[in-house]
Amino acid sequence: MHHLASELAKRFSSQASIQDKKPIQVLVPQVGVVHDSACFSATAVNERVTIEPFLEGKYRKFVSNNGTVHDPTGVLSAMCHWTYHVSKGKLMLVDVQGVYSKTDGFVITDPAFHSEDGARFGELDLGVQGMQAFFAHHRCNHICARFRKPAAGGATWADCEATMRR
Repeated sequence: MHHLASELAKRFSSQASIQDKKPIQVLVPQVGVVHDSACFSATAVNERVTIEPFLEGKYRKFVSNNGTVHDPTGVLSAMCHWTYHVSKGKLMLVDVQGVYSKTDGFVITDPAFHSEDGARFGELDLGVQGMQAFFAHHRCNHICARFRKPAAGGATWADCEATMRR
């Protein structure tokens, strides 16, 4: 999933007409094996863990998997919209979180996807309902105004939260 998100972010960054082109990088975690564990640690020796570098800066959730959008630049929500567009509505990158810096641009970690059938990407994949919730909150901008959009649907962030609690 991280590799797919990383590849899509690279494609979006190279193709989109973003005014001051901020790079978007999706971290792909490494898998490690625990060799030693502190006595009060919940992590056991020989357990597999994922490892990512420490991110400098203010960590933010820009686009949630429940459809809420907090993206002051509009670039990351446009990227989520673009993934829906290029996949012809079959998937959408969501749960876009990480840091922004003037030198490195956006560095995103631990993304999720919604898929057409709601089953392809695990428990955070809220399917069409999640996509509809995103579009209920997303406001198109100069980057994504011409991209494909779903027919108006009724799902909201509250519907997504209820689905995730089940």
